[in-house]
Parts: sequence; C-alpha cells; structure tokens
Amino acid sequence: MLLTDFETAQGYNCILGNVSNSMKYYHIDISEPDIFFWNSPFYSDKYMRKVFERFYEERGESTWPEFAAKGLSEGKPVLVSIDQKVIPYVKHDMGDDSIRHYINIIGIDLEEHKIYVSDSYVPTQIPSTYEGWMDCGKLTDLEIENSWCIKRDVIRFLRQEVDKKEIRRFTRYSMVQRLKEFLRGTGQGSMPPYMEKLGNMQNAVCDQIARENHEEVFKLLAGMRLNVINPLIYLLQVLRRNGDEDAGLTGELNALIKEQWEKLNMRLVKFAVAHKKLDKDSVFESFHNAICGEEEVLGHVIERHDGGETVSVLEKYLSKEDEDLWVK
Repeated sequence: MLLTDFETAQGYNCILGNVSNSMKYYHIDISEPDIFFWNSPFYSDKYMRKVFERFYEERGESTWPEFAAKGLSEGKPVLVSIDQKVIPYVKHDMGDDSIRHYINIIGIDLEEHKIYVSDSYVPTQIPSTYEGWMDCGKLTDLEIENSWCIKRDVIRFLRQEVDKKEIRRFTRYSMVQRLKEFLRGTGQGSMPPYMEKLGNMQNAVCDQIARENHEEVFKLLAGMRLNVINPLIYLLQVLRRNGDEDAGLTGELNALIKEQWEKLNMRLVKFAVAHKKLDKDSVFESFHNAICGEEEVLGHVIERHDGGETVSVLEKYLSKEDEDLWVK
C-alpha cells in the first residue's frame, strides 16, 4: 500500500510541516503558519498537543502497524511519533537524541516489515526532507509512541465551510491576538513575557560559551530555532500574503531574521559543531541587538494589524464553541 500522490514539501518543524503536507494531500490549503497561529503558539510544545486534539484521532487499542495499515487502506496518511535514534537517515550526533520526532507514513508492506516515510523536516544541521522505505520490523510501541489520522469531520468541515480567503483572514486575526497575548505575558499558564524568555536564553547560551560546553550550546540551538526563528519565519510568511500592503513590515522582519537571528544561529552552530572559539561578550551583544530589534518589529506588526475583534465560522469551529459546526 502506497499513497503515490502524496507530496513531501520542506517544512520548518516536524509536526507542523507534516500536518501541512497531510492537509494538502486532502486538497486543503493550510500552511505551517496557519497551523502555528491557530494553536496557541509561542508556548513551546504546549501548542503541539492542540494540533492533535483539534485535527487528529489516535490509534486507540490497536497496534501501530494495524492502525497504519487500516488508515492507508482507506487512503489516509498516518502521522507517528517516533524515537529519533531508530531513524536511519537522521545523523544522531547533530541533535538531542532524547527528542521525539514526527513523520508521515504513506506506505506500508507488512510482509517485508517496511514503512514508506514522508518526512518534511529532517533534524540535522541543515534541515532537509526524506522520502523512502525504512525497515520497521524491530520497532516497538515504545519507539513509535503514538500514531494518528486526521479526523474525517475536520476534513469535511475545512473542505465545505471555509475557503482560502477565510483561512488567511482568520490566521491574520489570530496572529495578532496570540502575539499580543504572549508579549504581555497574559496567556495560558504562568509564562513570563516573551522578551524576558529571550533574555534568559541569552544568559544560558553565554554561560555555556564561557564554559566551552559545546554540547549544551547545541541543545540550546534547537530551542532558538523552534521558539525564536521559526515563529518569525511563520509571521513573515503570513505578512507576505498581503503583498505590497505589508512590504515595509516584511522588509524589517526579513532583515531581523537574516541579519541578526540567523547570523547569530550560525555563529553558535560553528562553535558547537566545529568547536570554534567565541567571545561571550560579543555573543551577548548580538543577542541583545536581536532582542531589541525583534521587540521593535513585533510592535510595528501589532500596530499595523490590531483591528476590531471578529468571530468567524473557523474560530467557532476551532474553539468548539458551537457543537453544531462539527459535521457528523
């Protein structure tokens, strides 16, 4: 069984990229930024769980091969959580091997004990994609922790009730609300304000540089990409949808990403991987400049897009405020 018309597009995050690819397989034009801003972003892996709660059904009591075979026989890709150490195409020395990874299974051969993998984000130094067969005969339910298929009612709703314009309108509205909430530190849980978190990251990185602790700096790099660089990239992609209307903002944001955060990220990668010498004071200054630049740019985004509140059919659906919206 193999879904030959499934496309593996490069993503910025293993969950969001693979979920977006699954949506596009169902001809639903939902991007990574849409999924990100709809599901309580900026709260690390907390927003990940909401993706599964809202969009996916779990495998239940069946084993993962049974669940995968059943889903694929019905033409449905299967998303799985897998131990990164058992994936042969991932270089384990390039990241934290304790992190769970997420991949789409788009084919299975039970006789040969193989799965056909679609991976939108291979977590190596330079992220890439992977598509191909992988032996799975020795994989247990400990190594593949869980597996899911997108709910039929979600697919039906997104196909029938919303169009591309509605998706983009709601994403932009949600983006501003989530951003304001997080910057003010009044969101879910007891998280400190965003800029304070960045300051804590800055101190942690500089402390490990001073100790020449290359492995710890590499682990901190994963947090920088997931919690700082990727959200800014998603924000940039949303603003670019407006074309000339947001040209000034996209220019500012792109400069912030490329000239400050990405350059800082690359300096830290070289330190962690090649054991290049770094001066912690210069890194501290680079961090400080990036944080100040980000605060200014995000303030401009909120000022530009902070319009009146609006409740759309999509917002009601995602918040489950109206059970009638769920198509039975």
